[in-house]
Parts: sequence; C-alpha cells; structure tokens
Amino acid sequence: MLLPVSWFNTDELSDKEPAPIKIYSIGEEISDSWPLVITWSPPGIAKHRRCALGVLTSNLALSIWAADGRVDIEGSWRRRLVSSLS
Repeated sequence: MLLPVSWFNTDELSDKEPAPIKIYSIGEEISDSWPLVITWSPPGIAKHRRCALGVLTSNLALSIWAADGRVDIEGSWRRRLVSSLS
C-alpha cells in the first residue's frame, strides 16, 4: 500500500533561518528531502495497541505516522508527531 506524504507545514515544523554564509552548506537547508529510514514500531505504541510508522527524512525531520481507524484505508493515516533532529 502506498501512503501519500504531504509536505510539512509551519505548525508541524517551524521555519529556520539559513545558517551564516561562512558555515552554510549547500544541500539540507535548500533542498527537498527524501526518506532515509522507514521502520515500524513495536506493537502498542499507537491507538488500539497497534504499530506506528517512523520516517526519518534527509532534512533530519523525524515523523511518526499512525492510523485512526482501519490500517488498510489510506485516509486513516495521519502524521502524529514531527521532530527536527538538527
């Protein structure tokens, strides 16, 4: 099953000012991100003791996804947590 992944909004992940030019690296600050690691949690972390899905992207944002209802319905999956690791 493919899950559509929406772009982050400013409520989920705040804007960051670019680094000073002398330490600015071309890449993470201006590039689109892509998934680096996708993995399931152990059972019990999500609603009804189900698994959740963790996604770490190349811009070092970790997001946790879980379903509200039936896991086989795409529309029931929502991003529950977003954390910036940078």
